Amino acid sequence: MDRKIYGRTLLVAGGEVDIPFAREYLAKEKFDTVIGVDAGLDAIKELGIKADFVMGDFDSVSSDIVMEYAELRQHQDTRFLQYPTKKDATDLHLALYMAAKQKPEEIVIIGATGRRMDHCITNIHILLKPLKEGVPVMLVDRYSKIFLLQETHTFQRGQIFGKYISFICNEDILLPL
Repeated sequence: MDRKIYGRTLLVAGGEVDIPFAREYLAKEKFDTVIGVDAGLDAIKELGIKADFVMGDFDSVSSDIVMEYAELRQHQDTRFLQYPTKKDATDLHLALYMAAKQKPEEIVIIGATGRRMDHCITNIHILLKPLKEGVPVMLVDRYSKIFLLQETHTFQRGQIFGKYISFICNEDILLPL
């Protein structure tokens, strides 16, 4: 890969993206690298942000948008990676693992939650591998900031996202078999 994924990295996935929330959130946050994943390109276009990387099999995004980003590849502005449609992982899964291999400071994912609970659970589950490699990753939407921890962490009241905080422990750690 000729371009590097670095610093704070934003992944915009193909799930539901609450555009008003995303605009508000992105106005407060700075990202060094932006990755659009499949239908996440629709949200990127609507948000008016530039994608440094475009990844996916592009089966759930309009062909016009795919062509637009493919043309940007010609000008070296955007790195374009197309996956086969038949594969054993989701587009987000592949993009996340590829990004995590380059060890950015942090990865924030929007468009990974929504009405499809099976997708949301899978997207939480795939956060484990980057965490084990020392790359913190979180899923963010209007209502939640979801991330995994494997060590002690201190939360400051003023830094908590939203009104509530919940902890879900991996019971395998607590209950030996």
